[in-house]
Amino acid sequence: MTTLLTISIGFSVVSALMLLGTYSLLYHRWNKSWTSIATAAILLLTFCVTQLLHLQHIDNPEDLFASKWYSTLILLSSPAFYLFLREYLLVDARLTLRSCLHAIPLLLNLFIDNRFTIPAAFVLGATYMAISLFQLYQLRDKRQRFRIELFAVAFFLLTAVVISVLAAVATIDASLFVTGYGLLIGLSFLVVLVTLLVFPDVATNLGEAAEVRYAKTTLTQVNRPVELVRLSALMVEDKLYRNENLSLSMVAEHLGLSQHQLSELINAEHGYGFSQFIREHRINDAKQQLLTEPTASVLAISLAAGFTSQSSFYTAFSQIVGESPGKYRKRHQA
Repeated sequence: MTTLLTISIGFSVVSALMLLGTYSLLYHRWNKSWTSIATAAILLLTFCVTQLLHLQHIDNPEDLFASKWYSTLILLSSPAFYLFLREYLLVDARLTLRSCLHAIPLLLNLFIDNRFTIPAAFVLGATYMAISLFQLYQLRDKRQRFRIELFAVAFFLLTAVVISVLAAVATIDASLFVTGYGLLIGLSFLVVLVTLLVFPDVATNLGEAAEVRYAKTTLTQVNRPVELVRLSALMVEDKLYRNENLSLSMVAEHLGLSQHQLSELINAEHGYGFSQFIREHRINDAKQQLLTEPTASVLAISLAAGFTSQSSFYTAFSQIVGESPGKYRKRHQA
């Protein structure tokens, strides 16, 4: 079990740093704020340090429950997760003085024995997860695959409940708690990474769904019919979607709109976000090429339509059309 825990700790630390770097430097979203990066950093670095303390516990067993640093880290992770998700889902959300109320448990931690605060921290964490689960559930009519995100947060909620039980019995066997908590942190990172690998657009689509539901309108001064015609011309006539590096900011610049305005315009008209909008045009283009260019390879068609890889093309095509490109071509040529 010690070997498995060590592997889980190493995997967690590497995954946390990789996710933090990816979100901070590579993930582009028009309304990504410094506060969302800060809360993501606090959350992921908290798990890193917690796992390193677990590693230290393996080499030099000590009662972590006596450490105020350890209880502070546990108390910090739940509000950091909630505030990050809140910033991500609520377009206009920003940290305010009221957000400081989430620090109250950290202050109480200074005066209450860890034997009570650590189990209570996981009960508090389960409460935060339940609130996050409700916020995601409210997006069910805006997301075709909202069950993916719902499952992930439900998993974290279950994890918090299980660890609460472990923390309650930790007075009997602290090593059992450290082992269980360390393994569940590693498992949580595994769930996140697998979700992002299998559904690489899940984060973008979730953010766009949140914009549809929660954003305040920015279209009061925009002539929607005219801008929709101009947008359609960029796609149908200029085939702008064939640019594999096409971004929301690039299309917005073509139209003379802000990124927020263009995002809301697409959401209001089509019921989904920019990424799905571009994907739909690329798939329609590919469908036409599959039939009009029977000798062209699927890879060549996918690249010509604007996809960066054949795998992403296959995933998008299957999701939108309901069958693989090969089956689609064969069925229509029969």
